Amino acid sequence: MPLDAARAVVKTQAITDAFAEIGTVSRTAMPRCTLKAAALARALAAWKLHIAGQLRRLAESAWQQALAGAIKTGTIPDAAKAPEPVGTDRIVYAGPVVCIRLVVAKPIEVVDHLAYVAELLEAGVNPALLRKLAKRHTTETRPAHRFSTSLATT
Repeated sequence: MPLDAARAVVKTQAITDAFAEIGTVSRTAMPRCTLKAAALARALAAWKLHIAGQLRRLAESAWQQALAGAIKTGTIPDAAKAPEPVGTDRIVYAGPVVCIRLVVAKPIEVVDHLAYVAELLEAGVNPALLRKLAKRHTTETRPAHRFSTSLATT
């Protein structure tokens, strides 16, 4: 039975509310602790970070499983086996409750720097010049900061 717009909004809000309640309702709320305001605020922020990390991992796993299931059942095409052309924008599944749209974006261009430099050297470009230019045009990105959480147990 197809959803009307009002029911679709209600279903979406129910999912959003259930997600937002995780980590705040009694079964999943932070255990009580006796801390002063500033320390309690930090503990609560850490709790929320822990919950969000778990939800992110669970959501990614659920997404990957759902994709595999949708491909296996033919609900969506297998982009790895039969990639669609860039610019594709079409509905690939129109069911009674869910509609799935596929948009294929332009791929990112990547230069194989090792092969590029090797060919420049083979073409006779001065190695000292290559090192000088590489040093001049090399920048560092911000170092990756990865946070992970675990429950403090006794």
